[in-house]
Amino acid sequence: MGQTTSLIIGMLALAAASFGYSFTQSYIVAILFAIIVVLIGKSLQPVLLVLWDKFTRRFFPLPELTEFFEKGLHPTEDYTIPPNTQGLRVLAMTEELPLNSKSRPVYTQMVQESLKALSEEFPLFALRLNACEKRDLPQQYVCSLCGIEGEKMSKCLKAWLKSYAVRDMKARTQNKDLFLHDGEVNVPGKTDAVRYTVMVLFDGSLPVTLPAQAETHKQESSETT
Repeated sequence: MGQTTSLIIGMLALAAASFGYSFTQSYIVAILFAIIVVLIGKSLQPVLLVLWDKFTRRFFPLPELTEFFEKGLHPTEDYTIPPNTQGLRVLAMTEELPLNSKSRPVYTQMVQESLKALSEEFPLFALRLNACEKRDLPQQYVCSLCGIEGEKMSKCLKAWLKSYAVRDMKARTQNKDLFLHDGEVNVPGKTDAVRYTVMVLFDGSLPVTLPAQAETHKQESSETT
């Protein structure tokens, strides 16, 4: 929606410039009209984003996301202040385990197990996670119910990518910025283990070159010279 509103503002600015020139035959007035429209549009853009979010939630509902950990985002009540797009975001999905005081530690366990497993499987993941923690960058964990056999998983992912904390994080390359882990966890009171899927998204500013790769690139550069 951010790109759409920017496009609309641009079109309105062009229309205002055309209108101003048609009445005054002055390019300076036309440019001033365009600048005024852009300034007004940019100032109203956060409000338009909030209104659009409320509209889509009412008429095109997506699965609900529930936050169970947040550090460094500090959103305002109406989300008019953009969040820091650095750090990592986590989406934990289960079939039908709602978040409450009893299940909160279970969701935290899902995330911790996923971070550990992904760090062991992907050296790049471990590098970026370590950089995120060392720099004390923002983090957010949310959970959602994806339905039996994950029938709503794609909708949960869509809701997450459109959410306030994630929508401005542009880089989403698989196994570079966006990682996925499937697992099972035992829940008190349940006979069968609960299956879950955890998705982790890093921001594009975190390092993407492993130390060994950096040394290899350095050697290749010296050989070519």
